[in-house]
Amino acid sequence: MGTSLTLKIHADSSADADRAEAAALAEIDRLAKILSCYDPQSEVGRFLRTRDQAVPVFAELREVLSLFDQWRTRSNGALNAAAETISRA
Repeated sequence: MGTSLTLKIHADSSADADRAEAAALAEIDRLAKILSCYDPQSEVGRFLRTRDQAVPVFAELREVLSLFDQWRTRSNGALNAAAETISRA
């Protein structure tokens, strides 16, 4: 499942808008390098290839995994990362 984005920027000048757009897109690219399930070289991609190993992960990934666990509990299992693994199988 992909995500679409519409970015609307209100700025005092075109140059300010261009800088804001560049900063937003750079942050999206930075986070994709950590959190993308589609990129095997992302932090998540590397993490998913490990089994029964302690591996270092970026703080952002630790935070996302922790929040995922919290929401799995809050949703009584409706939100479950294992669903992605099962659907790929």
